[in-house]
Order: sequence, then structure tokens, then C-alpha cells
Amino acid sequence: MKKNIIKTKTREQIKNLDTLPTFDRSLVDYKKYNNDIGHAGVKHSLAVQATRGCPYRCFYCDVYKTTLNHFRRSVDSIYNEVKMIADMGVKRVEFIDDIFNVKKKDFIEFFKRASRDNLGVHFYFPTALKGDLLDKEAIDAMMEGGAVGINVSLESASPRMQKVMRKNLNIEKFRENIEYLCKKYPNAVTGLNTMHGFPTETEEEAKMTL
Repeated sequence: MKKNIIKTKTREQIKNLDTLPTFDRSLVDYKKYNNDIGHAGVKHSLAVQATRGCPYRCFYCDVYKTTLNHFRRSVDSIYNEVKMIADMGVKRVEFIDDIFNVKKKDFIEFFKRASRDNLGVHFYFPTALKGDLLDKEAIDAMMEGGAVGINVSLESASPRMQKVMRKNLNIEKFRENIEYLCKKYPNAVTGLNTMHGFPTETEEEAKMTL
């Protein structure tokens, strides 16, 4: 007996994210559900996604065939959504992007607007930023704009493992940025995202990351 197989057409990836509609978040009864929403331990908040896909070709993305082209929303698109959330009375917003700061100019502009408009929102990055792409200007803008919880991606401090993963993180730049962030903004909740147990990782390399 033959089974009927339905063939579906592959949907083309959306490249201009600004054409997507902004959901009316006021339809969410925030006061009723605020104990249940949030991401990665950041509760009582609403999540915003600024990008789609990833500019990197990490080996584990290739394994799972999840590598996509990287597309970004404009500053206006992101800011308007965040302002809509703030006008609802929600004062905790989390960005679920670990690559929000790839384009430094837009990253800085977003937080300068939040600061200039006295948005009064606390921002969290539970899934981590690229720590070696930050600099003092970006960190200052981020903190002055309302950032509170900052996770950054280290994954592995081993230069060899960085090459294996095709991350090629600038470890020294990463260290400089973290030291600057922690010394100038000691009240920030700062975290490091690390990974262990990769094939061929040595004990010495694991200790290097720790």
C-alpha cells in the first residue's frame, strides 16, 4: 500500500525583518501572567528579538544544519517595539540575541535613544553578547541606556578550541572589555557563557576557560 506523500515548497527566508508586523503586546495580560513569562531566569519581563540567523559558521551549527544568513532589524524597528512595551508599563526587557552587538553603530544608537528618551527600562541579555566586539563606548552606552544583566559568550578560552569551533574570539580584547565592565559598573549582573566537553578538549584547556 502506497502512502500519499505531501510535498511542501520550501518557504523563502525573510530578509527584510522590518516588514514583519509588530505584535500588539497590550493583548497580553501582563499583570496576570508576569510570573510565568520571561527567559533563562529573567522573569517578569518581555522578550525582544533583534536579529535572525547568525553571522558565524560555528562547527556545531553546521552539524545541526541550523546556519542561516544573518539579517537584522533596524534601530527604529527595535526601538519602537521596546517603547511600546515600556508604554504598557513593562520595565524589564530581555534581548534573546547573542549577536545583537555585531553591528556596533546600531547597538550604540539604540541605547543612546533609550537614555535620551528616559525610557526607564532595564535590559537583560540572558543568551549572551559577543564580548570581544564590545568596547568602552559600547559598554558605556549600554549601561547608561539601562542594561542590568549582561551575559557574554566565552565558550572556550583556548585559542586552539576557538579555531576548532571557528569562533576565533579575541581573548585579550574579551578580557579587557570584561575588566572594564566589572570595574566601572560593579553593580551590573555580569555572567560568562562557557562550554565544556568538546571533542579533543584537554583538561588544561578546560581549566584555561574556568
